[in-house]
Amino acid sequence: MPAKISGSFVFSTLAAVLLAACYDMPLIPDDSLAAGAAGHGHAGAGASAGAGATAAGGASASSGASPTDGGSKPNGGGGASAGGGGKSAGMAGTTGQAGSSGAQHVTWLELNGSTAPSSVASNAALGIEGSFYAYGDGCSELNWDDANRCASGRLCAPELSPDNWGIAIGFDFRNTGPEGTPPNTKRTWDPNDFAARGVAWQVRGTAPKLQVWVLNMASSWQGQCNAMACEISGPPDGVAPAALNGELRFDNMIKDTWGSGIEYTFDPSAVHALQFKIAAVKVGSVAFDFCIDALGIVR
Repeated sequence: MPAKISGSFVFSTLAAVLLAACYDMPLIPDDSLAAGAAGHGHAGAGASAGAGATAAGGASASSGASPTDGGSKPNGGGGASAGGGGKSAGMAGTTGQAGSSGAQHVTWLELNGSTAPSSVASNAALGIEGSFYAYGDGCSELNWDDANRCASGRLCAPELSPDNWGIAIGFDFRNTGPEGTPPNTKRTWDPNDFAARGVAWQVRGTAPKLQVWVLNMASSWQGQCNAMACEISGPPDGVAPAALNGELRFDNMIKDTWGSGIEYTFDPSAVHALQFKIAAVKVGSVAFDFCIDALGIVR
């Protein structure tokens, strides 16, 4: 393991080991996870899943490198200076073109640190009260800069343990937050209610073989979940690998592969979160250092 980067780390564990998942561990508990477990929806609190999962806090040393995968940046911004880990003021909340194809209209969310508050009219018009958080397995080094949405660290070698699945940054579309009623509660978000055709993002830095997945909430939660993870116990839909500047259409997603034999049909009415993942089984023990500068809705 590399030397630990200073910062505040919060450790949480879920005993969820799925049969035959091998090294690419699922990031979700069994569908039978009891309601009432500790929530993670507020900014920086994080979520964890898979055996030995860890939610992270602390500072990130961002590279500040500009993405090379093409696509226009919201408001023309390129992010923060090298090593700063921050983003340009006013970057999100504007409209632009989708990063990968440029063919769709994108409404960029207005971000305040790791939240996309519904107090902003453009976010509210999309039904979004969002929050970002970082989580990983119990072995990987993971530092999370909550204010700038930056993650850095190193993955553990997957051959050392089947629990070494990697790290991820999550985004809840609707989360009541620590002051909500009930607090820190995830709720489903149906893209069809807002004529949303997909999502777009701007990521800066080093994110080896980045993956982006759309998570369906397990039906047992009945659309409202205050546990650390609420997903269906099966491979999610999305894209891997994903461009640093990219978009994902909801009608053009692929299914992740775990080898578990557990499948489900994607349900737009059950969407509750996104997952930006780096899987150890795909890249091995590598370093990562990236920031999510912008997130948008394709319409």
